[in-house]
Amino acid sequence: MSTDPRALQLAEARYRNGYGAWAADAWDNLDAALRQHLIGEAAAWLKAAVAAGLVPPADRPTPEHDAVYVDDEGYLYSEYRTVPESDSVVRLVWAREQAESKRALEEHGARFRLIGWST
Repeated sequence: MSTDPRALQLAEARYRNGYGAWAADAWDNLDAALRQHLIGEAAAWLKAAVAAGLVPPADRPTPEHDAVYVDDEGYLYSEYRTVPESDSVVRLVWAREQAESKRALEEHGARFRLIGWST
């Protein structure tokens, strides 16, 4: 299986999109071998998309790069590095610089998608 967590997200989305609304709850009931096959295909397409520059790599390119995320509502966030280390992100808006816990936001239903890296 791919180490890129987006491969699972891509495989599930493709399965649900390709097989209609009835597939929404069927992913977890798929045969494990078929689910693994779909994840493998998704990983290959994801690798190609990274190579083509359509999506960012899952791993930090250099220690100086910070992750940039977009949530389901279209709001942008960037990592907010702290010492000691935390999982803080800061919403990218004109006048706000208050960092929030990414994990806490996810626990409240926010879904973040990595969209790039900044330096």
